[in-house]
Amino acid sequence: MPKVSVIVPVYNVEPYLPACMDSILAQTLKEMEIICVDDGSTDKSGAILDGYAMKDGRVRVLHKENGGYGKAVNAGIDAARGEYIGVVESDDKILPPMYERLYRAARENGLDLAKSDCIFWWETMDYAYEHHREYLEPYYGRVLDASHRRTFFLFLMNIWSGIYRREFLERHQIRCNETAGASYQDNGFWMQTMCLAQRAMWLKEAFYLYRQDNPSSSIKSKAKAEAMMGEYDFAERMLEQKSGPYEMDLCHYYRMIRHKGVFFRISDQLKREYSRHIASDFEKYGHLTAENQGVHLWLTRLHDDPERFCREFISRKAETLRRLKEAGNIIIYGAGDYGQRALRILSYQNLCQKVLCFAVSDEKAGGSIGRIPVRCISRLSQWRDQAAVIIGASRRTAAYGQIEARLKEAGFGNVLDTDLLSEYFYYLK
Repeated sequence: MPKVSVIVPVYNVEPYLPACMDSILAQTLKEMEIICVDDGSTDKSGAILDGYAMKDGRVRVLHKENGGYGKAVNAGIDAARGEYIGVVESDDKILPPMYERLYRAARENGLDLAKSDCIFWWETMDYAYEHHREYLEPYYGRVLDASHRRTFFLFLMNIWSGIYRREFLERHQIRCNETAGASYQDNGFWMQTMCLAQRAMWLKEAFYLYRQDNPSSSIKSKAKAEAMMGEYDFAERMLEQKSGPYEMDLCHYYRMIRHKGVFFRISDQLKREYSRHIASDFEKYGHLTAENQGVHLWLTRLHDDPERFCREFISRKAETLRRLKEAGNIIIYGAGDYGQRALRILSYQNLCQKVLCFAVSDEKAGGSIGRIPVRCISRLSQWRDQAAVIIGASRRTAAYGQIEARLKEAGFGNVLDTDLLSEYFYYLK
């Protein structure tokens, strides 16, 4: 029996697939099988996988007609023989110790699942951001049981940064939803594992490089926008048979939380119709979000007048985007967390090529973040008439006021901030 079965669902990822496969085969854990499910690829992905199978006996390739991400993952689970199961998306990469560390934690502690932090990764910018939630420090490296169920949900939502005991998945018949396409089909699987696991652990280390610059990864069609609702309908059907009222409330709560993320992510042309779905769900489940004041207020405003909410949201977003696009360059003043958050937001708007630099106050500033240089603001006065400057600091801080005053004194007129971008554009926190 392999210690870990790694499932790789594959569909038309020829440019990224070799790096992904090389990273899996470089794992320090050798007792693995790698099950690659070619979901009807029309490029050279299938041939690339067959080449790896010829070179390494641990690689098995399942070629099938295109059926979508969920069906591909399920086919891999059905074929798996390992004690634990992991999933790697075929445009991502993993670091060498990932499965050895996760397996050791899972085996030594009798876990249903073991997960870790991850790294958001932009290969084109040579930029990576390690995702870690400081407020969860007391829970990393601990065995969390069902009494910590709510805490499970505070960690990043994904299925690929961890491993799952195969017996646990089989006992509860946990599978992905088998709808067409590849949008949100990991949500139902994630929800079931979070609601049904009895022993879990999150490691503080980050091993998984989650690619953010694959241009084919977008949500623009109506079908994709509606996929999230179908995914949570699926999760609710599964949990009605397997869990209790508390878990169902969690499912409904995260349905509402995810609605906000989808609203930000989909194209503006789809927002009005999607807002009506949100308003309908809010009438049923909105009370569950009351403890999360920021989200509850946002949902309440949308529910009270979806048409007005969308009109104002789209108008203000368009104006913000116009200011950024018409600027000759973009300067991000602040190279810390808020400044880098601004960079991530710009990346999803395909505006990173306009970023001239990160700016700081230090006269001795140098170096770079990824491929973007860090410069002192006092040396950038020649850009004041053509650059948009994003203040990379929270409006609630003293630093924000100081930066704002310095930019005004230096004559920069087109000034925005990260909080403004966060109000209208999608990003991963």
